[in-house]
Amino acid sequence: MRADYKNTKVGDKIKFVKAGPHWFTNRAENGEKLNAGDVFRVKKINVASSSTEVILEETGDLGYELGWFDKL
Repeated sequence: MRADYKNTKVGDKIKFVKAGPHWFTNRAENGEKLNAGDVFRVKKINVASSSTEVILEETGDLGYELGWFDKL
């Protein structure tokens, strides 16, 4: 199941699927550094009107698009 702000909470584990283009270029660049299938723990979720940023325990304060992950 694709992760989103409704079904994903701080502390949940999520699996990276694939990064795509993003309005925030730093998120796109950060996503290119992850490997498909890697599992991470959610540290923080920032919901905005057009996207949802997720901060991961394992990667410091880098932001990623939550829609690039599946919920475990």
